Amino acid sequence: MRLRCRSFEVAATSLGTAALVASGLTVATVPASADPEIGPSVKVNNTGYAPGLPKEASAVHSSTSPVPWSLQDASGQSIADGQTTVFGNDTASGDHVHTIDFTHVDDPGTGYTLVVDGVESYPFDISGDPYLQLRYDALAFYYHQRSGIPIEEQYVGSEYARPAGHVNEPPNTGDNDVPCRPADQCDYTLDVRGGWYDAGDHGKYVVNSGISTWQLLNTYERTLHVDDADSTALGDGELSIPESGNGVPDILDEARWNIEFMLSMQVPDGNDLAGMAHHKIHDENWTSVPTLPHEDAENRYLAPPSTAATLNLAAVAATCARLWSDIDSGFSDTCLTVAEDAYAAAQANPNIIAPSDDDQGGGAYSDSDLSDEFYWAAAELFATTGESQYQTDLQSHELYYGESFSTRGADWANTGLLGDITLALVPGTLPSGDAESLRNEFASFGDSLLDLIDGQGYPAPYQEEGSGGQEYDWGSNNLVLNNAVVLALAFDFTGDTRYRDGVFATMDYILGRNPLNQSYVTGYGEQATENPHHRFWANQADSSLPGPPPGVLAGGPNTGLQDSLAEQELAGCSPQKCYLDHIESWSTNEVTINWNSVLSWVAVWAGEHVSGDEDPDPDPPSQPGTPEPSDVTASSAALGWEPGDDTATAYDVYRDLGSSGDELLGTTSTTSLTLTGLEPETEYTVYVVARNSAGESDPSASATFTTLPDNGDPGDDECQVTYETAWDNGQGEFGADVTITNLGDPIDGWSLVFDFPNDQSIDHGWSAQWSQTGSEVTVASESWNGQLDTDQSISVGFNGTYGTTNDDPTEFTLNGASCSIE
Repeated sequence: MRLRCRSFEVAATSLGTAALVASGLTVATVPASADPEIGPSVKVNNTGYAPGLPKEASAVHSSTSPVPWSLQDASGQSIADGQTTVFGNDTASGDHVHTIDFTHVDDPGTGYTLVVDGVESYPFDISGDPYLQLRYDALAFYYHQRSGIPIEEQYVGSEYARPAGHVNEPPNTGDNDVPCRPADQCDYTLDVRGGWYDAGDHGKYVVNSGISTWQLLNTYERTLHVDDADSTALGDGELSIPESGNGVPDILDEARWNIEFMLSMQVPDGNDLAGMAHHKIHDENWTSVPTLPHEDAENRYLAPPSTAATLNLAAVAATCARLWSDIDSGFSDTCLTVAEDAYAAAQANPNIIAPSDDDQGGGAYSDSDLSDEFYWAAAELFATTGESQYQTDLQSHELYYGESFSTRGADWANTGLLGDITLALVPGTLPSGDAESLRNEFASFGDSLLDLIDGQGYPAPYQEEGSGGQEYDWGSNNLVLNNAVVLALAFDFTGDTRYRDGVFATMDYILGRNPLNQSYVTGYGEQATENPHHRFWANQADSSLPGPPPGVLAGGPNTGLQDSLAEQELAGCSPQKCYLDHIESWSTNEVTINWNSVLSWVAVWAGEHVSGDEDPDPDPPSQPGTPEPSDVTASSAALGWEPGDDTATAYDVYRDLGSSGDELLGTTSTTSLTLTGLEPETEYTVYVVARNSAGESDPSASATFTTLPDNGDPGDDECQVTYETAWDNGQGEFGADVTITNLGDPIDGWSLVFDFPNDQSIDHGWSAQWSQTGSEVTVASESWNGQLDTDQSISVGFNGTYGTTNDDPTEFTLNGASCSIE
């Protein structure tokens, strides 16, 4: 596998610089490259081809007759040869193209090259490993994009760790108490912390959250209903996120982070438009590039509710209710209530359209045709509830069923296909005859997509309706991949390998078999995207910042050329060549949550249809090193250890209780863990067990440490806590803000402990490490906020649930010392 994850040099060539003109958005001055990098005239998937699957390439050549080709191994020896097939003039690229088929070569290896009439391609592998890894790298994008939580080193490495954004820590104004815009006046504010930043900016949008969150949910739901689909690949412990180890599939944990944000955007009861969803929340003005989330000083406001956002909320919440019914019935019930209220509100307000010019400080996401959103929401509610009102709305709809297929592909504004996917996948939703007919529609449209692939020099199953291949829209790679989803489901429903091969041909296009030799997935391939438009992954603009992590999809060719740099450098470009790998080219090189969601869907599907060079995890991991305690306090301790080998996917830390057995203290995917909620003046003997899919290692040698004494009550002069309920929906859900003030000597590393007086439970918190055992809650500092000087305060918070009563805690201790309560 050829990964180029850390090469982020800026081209020295400069034709001058171009300033972004989108609503005043500015970017640090960066040299512009002259033209898109074309590379060799032989175009291959320069990441790799999977054994047992088709292997085809394209070459630009003026000859109208076949020319010789040779496949060479890493030593330069020819292992296969033949003659090209002349495709001819290709509309979308402007190239005269030949094609090469070397499917019969299946020996796994690295460093292969294809030579056509003396011109050598970029090197590539024959291996299934890239697809097996891509599914996890693509999904890892979402933890990086989280708002309202620190992105921690133990999950992403030091290069990508950053403080929490928009949690009311200066200069942020915070997302905990967001008002409507002054011109739009409303009598309430909303706590909309959490969720994912939509793209390279810091806005959060319900509409684009809809398709993005749903595609993660559907990636998992598909594995429940398709024979031979692999749900274990999406299980608990497969992703490196804080929730790993909680018994819930990690992909659902990640999706829930954004679902809870979407739920929080609903207009509260008792207000005008109650049940509707606010369209978006973002900065008052565009911030410059680069700007890290915690450095954003702009005021943030709620945009007015829209019917589109409300239907997106209804569809996602209905899907949530279905998938969490056996995992967390309380959360499932909440999602269903929200979905039904939102759908009813949308029916009562069917035409509240977000303005198309509302693009100051954030994207407009305006959609004037909502028929597809109504269809999608009705489909999800019917699949979840089976109720007749949703069945009637669904079956009387103009899009019922199979009427949403388009060679343009699905996207945030065209969601009817999502409803059809649910109806075709979820058993018992439709009468058996209708369900079978709908599945056949996927195959029939799949045939049209295969015809598109066969009719092009480079295999992209995409065409703007009526354009004849002369237009590529913003985010064309996402549209290409959404049509690959149709091909994948056509294979699922029929078993016809033509559709499977079409999916992998599409991935060839995404990973380098295109006129630019461009792999549009960061970190994958010889010529991978390196400089996306992003305010943190901005190494091209600021060398102290990182480039993108692997597995991020760039928007891709866009004939609209809406940014000034693309307009300057690419005027007159052929559709598939309208792309610049440059941070200033936001119209061709942006990244977004809905583009990576479809990449994740396709990558997970593809991973089921390849095999690695070796069986994954043939043996359990070897024994890890002895844990080494450090930073021991009265209630916490940090542990670190050496890995036994590199095959472990998780580590479990146990306390040895002798004859009483062993107690699991925590789980991590890295070689360190901070234990919290410990008893003061207590001896702890701990050890570590590594595990992977093949089993567990032998336990490590044990280490022993003793927590520090509880210093008792030092009086009112040591610390002070303010605990304030920030919101309470009256239905068992609430959020709270906690402010800790150190009135004593400076502290380096703190741990706050309190007990809930009722049956409250924390769902998730921010700006600290939150844990709960029974009623006791421990809040431990992060690496970036552990130092508290005298009279210095720190604010943290959480969202949680309760049964019938929600009284405030009455006692708090900070590093074992009692605190006064303000």
